[in-house]
Amino acid sequence: MKNTPLIIAGGVLFALGVAAGTLLMPPRTASTGPATDPSAAEDAAAAAAAARARAQSLSASGASVASGDFSTRLEEALHGASQRSRRHAMATLADGMTPAQIQAALQQVANLDHKDRAAILTELLAQWAQSDPKAASDYAMSLTRRSERLGAVSAIAAGWAESDPKSAEAWVLGLQDRRLRNSALDGLIGAIAAADPQHALTLAEQLPPGTSYGAANSIFSAWAQNDPQGASAAISSIPSGPFQASAAAVLAGAWGNQDPASAIAWAQTLPNGQAKNNALSQVAAAWAENDPLAAANFALQQGPTNAGNVIQPVLRSWFNQDPAAAMAWLGQLPDGQSKTQALQSAAFSNIFQDPAQAAQIAALMQPGEEQQNTMRQVANFWAQNDPAAAIAWAQQQTDPQVQAAILPAIARSLAQTDVQAALNLATSLPDGDARSNAVSNVLDTWAQNNPAAAAAWVVQLPAGNDANNYTNNVASAWERSDPKGASQWIASLPAGAAKDSGLAGASFAAVSADPAAAETMAASISDDAQRQNAQVQVTSMWMRSNRAAATAWVQNSNLPADIKSQLLSQH
Repeated sequence: MKNTPLIIAGGVLFALGVAAGTLLMPPRTASTGPATDPSAAEDAAAAAAAARARAQSLSASGASVASGDFSTRLEEALHGASQRSRRHAMATLADGMTPAQIQAALQQVANLDHKDRAAILTELLAQWAQSDPKAASDYAMSLTRRSERLGAVSAIAAGWAESDPKSAEAWVLGLQDRRLRNSALDGLIGAIAAADPQHALTLAEQLPPGTSYGAANSIFSAWAQNDPQGASAAISSIPSGPFQASAAAVLAGAWGNQDPASAIAWAQTLPNGQAKNNALSQVAAAWAENDPLAAANFALQQGPTNAGNVIQPVLRSWFNQDPAAAMAWLGQLPDGQSKTQALQSAAFSNIFQDPAQAAQIAALMQPGEEQQNTMRQVANFWAQNDPAAAIAWAQQQTDPQVQAAILPAIARSLAQTDVQAALNLATSLPDGDARSNAVSNVLDTWAQNNPAAAAAWVVQLPAGNDANNYTNNVASAWERSDPKGASQWIASLPAGAAKDSGLAGASFAAVSADPAAAETMAASISDDAQRQNAQVQVTSMWMRSNRAAATAWVQNSNLPADIKSQLLSQH
């Protein structure tokens, strides 16, 4: 089990990369920016990944070490001097322990309140399952936390399969609870994939598509090393979908490290779709580790549809290796859509680890909507971690349109931690769209956390369009979290334009949860034109979720005949 930390890290990073890979790519036309920074996996998924990693390392680790004192091991796993030492201690926590020692250890951790409790349980139960799988499974079923049960059955399946894969499989397939069976299948697949990838693939077909990333990694990472041609033939037989796309990415990455030319030739034979996109992206990323210039040039040859998808991992790798060379390559590209895609991808690749670098890259883009959107995304993420630096950067911009794009984004991020500072920033801006958007962003965030305070700030504003718009913001956010509180606040407002704006905002927010209440609020607006506009919008949204109910409401409403006809003719 000495290799477990490296395998866990690789498996988890791969799963996150495949799951988020296309989300991090800038769109081909209108860009929406990168995905949010990847967060930690859920307990069950993390435990399943650990079980897969443990299964892969059990046979490779050879003889186990002496059992030692469990308390000492546990202390090192939880509080070791370095992350590396803690990972090693966790990976070897149960090595060499007898069933009796494991039972005593489980009693010791029964009341442990620690974020790594699930990982500890999986290590102990995987070891126990090798010698007494029935006792280990009985214990797993007694766990009260469902997430721990899910991780436990995965670990047991992995450990059991090391000594008796047929019995382990029979137990897994006999589990009646669907989620427990899927989690146990994941562990079983990880244990048998290296020795029998074809059978592991057959078992993986029983997993729901959204949970198959780890299974694809378990099966095809080893298969790609031993027989990439056989693995590629197997992928061709998998139905199009998330599992095939994940499998293609695993094979392409591993094969690309060995023989990029052959991997590229195979990837280009795949039909257009997510599997091909993932394969090309992973081959290019692997190629970039050794020759980023060639990989970058290859990415740009994929045309406007695929270039953005392929080039982002290449640029991420290149910036990690040699940021000066990567910047020089970007700078020499001829103006056009390919350069725009490359710069946008490079900015998004750096946005989490080096937002200042991302901002520098975005500045190389041609002025316009795509540059503004990229800078807006940079500002948003930068302000979450270093708002002072993000504000200083924004204030250095000389293009008013760029400032108008990025300052509201900074205000929104800043409001998550310091509402007053965000308000000060927003209200310091000159009158115009940038100021209005910045204040609206602050209020949206503020009203989600403290709607009463946001409402108190709004009502002291002088009457006018700003007050009306901000009332709409607060009412909308308040309605989503506390409909009763929002209704009481709106009712307390004096009749007039601000109250009408509040009713409109609340009605739009309410339509998904309570369309009838949304229609009632819209109908309460005093201004004829605003009332009719709100009713049309609310009813149109209702039509999309429940056409029959919305149609019945329209037919019985007092809306003008032409508006009724317009609404009923919508498709």
